[in-house]
Amino acid sequence: MSLQKRLQIAVEAAKQTGKIIQSIYQGEFEVDYKDKAADDPVTVADRESDRHIKEILLGAFPEDGWLSEETVDSDERLDKEWVWIVDPIDGTREFVKHIPEFAISIGLVHKSEPVLGVILNPITNELFTAVKGRGALLNGKSVYVNQIDSIKQAKLLVSRTYTTKGKLDWLEPYFENFVPMGSIAYKMAAVAQGRGDAVISFHPQYEWDVCAGDILIREAGGTFVLPDENRIRYNRPDAHLPAGTIGCSKRVVQKLAAFVRQHREELKA
Repeated sequence: MSLQKRLQIAVEAAKQTGKIIQSIYQGEFEVDYKDKAADDPVTVADRESDRHIKEILLGAFPEDGWLSEETVDSDERLDKEWVWIVDPIDGTREFVKHIPEFAISIGLVHKSEPVLGVILNPITNELFTAVKGRGALLNGKSVYVNQIDSIKQAKLLVSRTYTTKGKLDWLEPYFENFVPMGSIAYKMAAVAQGRGDAVISFHPQYEWDVCAGDILIREAGGTFVLPDENRIRYNRPDAHLPAGTIGCSKRVVQKLAAFVRQHREELKA
């Protein structure tokens, strides 16, 4: 089946799931914690979203693999050529606080390479899509990363949670403009759109957090790399990613990667 057809089904899954999330968001819901010490909340919206997306995508593509934050992982995916990598709600902390900075993130990889991405903010109705070789879109219109040259003047999108806790105060001498925003997937989409110039993850992530955003940024003319400037290979046995992943224009990626490597100790804080 063509990537365009896969995109159509992924978009439909995101839109249907977005309606479920909207309904829960507007009402009352309980909040559980996977790890209270880590402030890692989970709600019925996360679980229902995961179930609904999985039902649609694997119903349409039963031979594909599946990796999701809210599904118990299985080694079966490692033998699959096509694998869906999904975060049903990236930014659950913002969802819980009714801050509309969270997103459904659906990525598809083929032989470890991201080839399709869908990111939907169901509250603002921003639908970001990308297919390998066909550019990145926001609600059907082409978007592009900002081609900046200076990292000090870059508009850097950073974790709202880490900013609130004062964990990013050390950035002030290096960046004139860093903006707190929830959800790494949503931040990556914002960089692809040109609303921000760069995004750096200052804490570890997982493949489902960044897979869809990875291809969005690339198809918008930017790049997304690890601190060593290598691309991420997806669908690995361990889905964990180190702190310091970087999304930005190709013009400044070497400078930002050098900055991240220089400040590894601060990233561990």
